Amino acid sequence: MSVPELPATLRWSPRTRALDPVPEDPSDRAPAPLVIDSWRVEDGRSVALERHEHRFLSSCLARFPDARREQVEGFLAAVRHAVPSTGGVWPRLQAHEGPGGMPVFSVRLRTAPEVQAAAVLWTAPYRSRCHPRDKGPDLGLYGQLRDAAQRHGATDAVLVSGDGAVLETDHSSLVWWRGDRLCAPAPDLRRLSSVTQQVLLDGAAAVGVDIAFEKSRPEDLAGTEVWALNALHGIRLVTSWVGTPAPGNLVRTDRSRSWNERWRTARADMPGR
Repeated sequence: MSVPELPATLRWSPRTRALDPVPEDPSDRAPAPLVIDSWRVEDGRSVALERHEHRFLSSCLARFPDARREQVEGFLAAVRHAVPSTGGVWPRLQAHEGPGGMPVFSVRLRTAPEVQAAAVLWTAPYRSRCHPRDKGPDLGLYGQLRDAAQRHGATDAVLVSGDGAVLETDHSSLVWWRGDRLCAPAPDLRRLSSVTQQVLLDGAAAVGVDIAFEKSRPEDLAGTEVWALNALHGIRLVTSWVGTPAPGNLVRTDRSRSWNERWRTARADMPGR
């Protein structure tokens, strides 16, 4: 398969077991995906690829009960070969509902943007989500929240529970440091399972960092060092938090740099290439 020019959308054909180019549609009339996943690839290497693939596979099998596991795995294997082995790439896997309720798989290959080291948060008003534990169904809502955050001078909109507990942002998970203790939202809070967060927590536990899970409101994070985590940028230090409520006196240290380096060195060659 020739290396596609970026950006490019490729659709999986179960019959030929190949990814075929999809012509660009300026009207963008494609149906909204029900399942998505994405991660950063640098020169053919990525962090925790198998975890991203497993999350996509599990979500597809849950969303499309008649889908066969081998079909999803065939698509994932084809994506590995389609991602260029040089440069920074930001693939987005997508599953739409097709005829008979069966999934239609595609991958959007995009050039990865420059890595950001910092984030500015804005506390969004509580909004109910359809499927907070799945990546895809609430994509439109997240886009609206991100636009609102940018109008307030922020990079991320912080989502909170009905009780006001911090959950995540529109495109990142959140953790914070209380001294030498690394904290994250409690597991029973309804939010997306973050691959990048789990990689960080596993690495921290391996070197003896004390880890705690909390149900904390934004104002409870005053005096902490807050990080925003995702597979595109790794670890971003939160430099300010706007909106009401918002914590004050956020701590800034160089600690995120060394942990970001740990995250980058966890990159591995994409298997099966």
